[in-house]
Parts: sequence; structure tokens; C-alpha cells
Amino acid sequence: MGCLDVLNSGFSGCGSPGYLTTNYGTILSHQGFGHYHSMYQNNLDCTWRIQAPLGKNVRLNSDAFTLEDDVNCDYDYLVIYDGTSSSAKEIAKYCGTSNINVVSSGRYLFLEFVTDDSTRERGFRLNYRFVTSQSACGGTQHMCSNHKCIPHSYVCDGDNDCATCSSTEFQCHDKSCIPNSWKCDGDNDCGDNGDEVNCKGGSQVSTLSGCGSPTLQNGSAGSFSSLHYPNPYSNNLDCRWEINVPVGMVGKYCGSTHPSTLVLPSNHAVVQFSTDDSTTDMGFLVHWSATNCIFSNHIRTSS
Repeated sequence: MGCLDVLNSGFSGCGSPGYLTTNYGTILSHQGFGHYHSMYQNNLDCTWRIQAPLGKNVRLNSDAFTLEDDVNCDYDYLVIYDGTSSSAKEIAKYCGTSNINVVSSGRYLFLEFVTDDSTRERGFRLNYRFVTSQSACGGTQHMCSNHKCIPHSYVCDGDNDCATCSSTEFQCHDKSCIPNSWKCDGDNDCGDNGDEVNCKGGSQVSTLSGCGSPTLQNGSAGSFSSLHYPNPYSNNLDCRWEINVPVGMVGKYCGSTHPSTLVLPSNHAVVQFSTDDSTTDMGFLVHWSATNCIFSNHIRTSS
């Protein structure tokens, strides 16, 4: 009787096979990763399932990792689940420049990589290997309850090094996690009042611009859109947004003109959107973020 054993098969949608069962291996964000000027594509939704043999766990770490950065990881992100699919427990959600070092609680890890239609970055290279559960994080590291590995020297140092907030949680300045519903509830849940910043009257600032998005856009990143986007906006609108970022001329657009990335020489910008009483169209979605450039802000736009 012959046996056919298919290993490392299936299509992830990105730069590596979607089903990984060998003792160790590499996962790439896209084909060509590491080549000069190579960046991942827009509008990706890629998945990988790593399966260890009985009695083993999966240890995963990042060799290189750079995705589009934003506070909530809403644009481009990698999510790691402790199981066989996205319905399993979420271990962590990553974007920007991150250091990944996690271990599964069982035989499986499931990864999902999602990108939007705007900014692209260099992507990532991840390494995985199968380890025994007794030595999952190795002799020199401590495993947190969320399966994150940290150096033993971090234990009892006064910092919450184990914390990695999920998409349903808010991360405080000390890296601790609280439920999103606790933000702007009037209580100092973070300890430094960080969860009550940009709030008004015990709730998040929600003064409307006239288009459904808050008028005041404060912080280091955010977004706003025309009313009902991507469905047609209404007639006779007069909408206004004020963007304020930490201290560190916008053009006029109509028709199908798509503005390129704008860098504004100020930490404050005002955007106004007006419509008449005739034809309506899809509208727009604008993403903005603060840069680390001296005295400049960065507004990314997509429609």
C-alpha cells in the first residue's frame, strides 16, 4: 500500500504556502520579500495554518516586521490565533514595527494578514518551529499566560511586559489592556488617566461634522469619510473636520481627482466638504496620521 503525505501545501494568498507541517519553516508576507524596494500588495487577505505533531507546540517569532502603522491596527495588520482558524482565541494583533515571539497552547497557530487600499510597507518574515510544551519558550525566557515569550529578566521588573491588547481592548501607556468600553467612561482605568484623553462629559467627543464623523480628530491617527460612504452622499451638505496632532493649505478636490499623500507644515488642519442640490456620488474616505518629521503632519487619503 502506498501513502501520499502532502506537506506545506495549500495557497495562503501571499508569499508562503498556507498549510505548514514541517518541523520548522518561514512565512513571508509576499513573494519577493527582502528584495530592494519590494513591498506587499494592497487589498490582501492571506491566511496560514501551522500544525505541529502530537505532543508539540508551535513557537513563532519575527525576523523582520514592518507594516503600515496606526494606533488600532485597523489598516494593515497581522492577527495570530491560538488554534486552527480565526474563530480561535486571538493571541495578538500586530502592525507597524513589531517584535513577535509567541507560543501556541496546543498543536496549532492560525495567522491572517490583511491590507487596505492605501499605504504599503516592506512586510514581514516570520520563523516557526515545533517545540515540546515543557520548553516552549526556551530555558532563557518566560511564557506569559497569553503565550507571549519574554526574557526572564523582565519578570517582576514593575512593567507589564506580557500585555498585548486585542482588537477589542484599549492599550494604556504602561502597555496594560482594558476593554474598549472603559475608555471615556469617567473612570481612571489606566492609572494615568490615558483612557480619558480626548473625552467630553464622560464620553468620547462625538460632535458631528455634518457628515457623521466627529468634527474633532485628535491624537496620532484617525480617519473620516463623506456621509454614507461608500454609498452616495447627500445633497446640501456643509461638513467640517479639524485635525489636531501632537506638535511636532490643503488643496481643493472634486470629480474623480484623487489627492496624493499630503504633508502639512502644522499640527492643525481644517477640512471642509460641501455639496450642492444636484448630482451625488460615492464620496471619499480619508486616513490621517502624525509623522515623526519635525513640525509636520501627514494626511493619507484614499477614496
